Amino acid sequence: MGVFSLERPRRILMFYPRRIGDWVVVTPFLRGLREKFPETEIVAVASAKSAAVMPLIPFIDRFHVLGRPENIGQNLRLLKFLFTSGIWDLYIDLDPNPAFSRGGWIFAQLTRAEIKAGFERIGNEKFQIRVHLPEGECPMLERYAILAREMDIPYQARPELRVFSEDEKLAEREIQNLNLARPRILIHPGDLKRESGVRWPMEKFADLGKRLRSENFSLFFLAGPGERPWVENLAAQIGIEPSYVIGPRPLKEAAAFIRQADLFVSSLNGSSHVAAALGVSTLSLYMGYDWKIWRITGDRHLGLVGEERNCRAIAVEQVYASIKKTTERTSSK
Repeated sequence: MGVFSLERPRRILMFYPRRIGDWVVVTPFLRGLREKFPETEIVAVASAKSAAVMPLIPFIDRFHVLGRPENIGQNLRLLKFLFTSGIWDLYIDLDPNPAFSRGGWIFAQLTRAEIKAGFERIGNEKFQIRVHLPEGECPMLERYAILAREMDIPYQARPELRVFSEDEKLAEREIQNLNLARPRILIHPGDLKRESGVRWPMEKFADLGKRLRSENFSLFFLAGPGERPWVENLAAQIGIEPSYVIGPRPLKEAAAFIRQADLFVSSLNGSSHVAAALGVSTLSLYMGYDWKIWRITGDRHLGLVGEERNCRAIAVEQVYASIKKTTERTSSK
């Protein structure tokens, strides 16, 4: 472990080759970094899987993308940036995983910086700041709290994203046309490309939706890339028209639609973290591992937990009761 002594860095470069939800969870650290160094240029390098969320992070000045291996042109542009950007005052590898990704190791070796910081791992022994994490399953938000303390950076465990006014106006117009009464419940069945254990079953979402609709709850739905046919089918089973399915949209637009909801219901995924970071109340369905590592914290965010590697056993009645509890609390305010 090192001692962070750089007083006023002019330029900071950060690297994190992970997914959208990972970058959302790191925003409390980024907010503290910006608060400590308000005049510093802060540049991030993200993966292609997380590029869509980067414009929504208000604490960085610009970002570059590490493309997929087959995207040779994009990666050559990134290498050109790295070789021509000069020496950075501070380089931060934000990845808390114990093993380097191949791209992460290469980037750490090639980046020229006065001070390099990151979590302890094999391959970064020459980093001036190496943060040791406790043994066992340490929540992600706590990992960045530890990094912030080591670097004397203010930290509040509250993820934060922004939306743009043009997207907000678009979402307001379209939601107004749907004539949705409040409270509005936005349902995202989850990333359908992921393994079934981390997704609550579609048939349970259908049963839940039918029950909510029978009691005149206002429902609309979010569909990610490649998900619209599945989500339209879910809406049809509930008896709701396809016009109430939002998406797929670019994430910056989808974020504005999420902001129109009073409650966001989903199996835990990146969109759950986006909703929470936008200030929307969430009800997330977790497998046990994700509850311990990726839990969304705060009074406005409820979670139901299934088995260690499976959320499918969570009962419809449990989810319905949690929605009733949340919407009654919201209506009483």
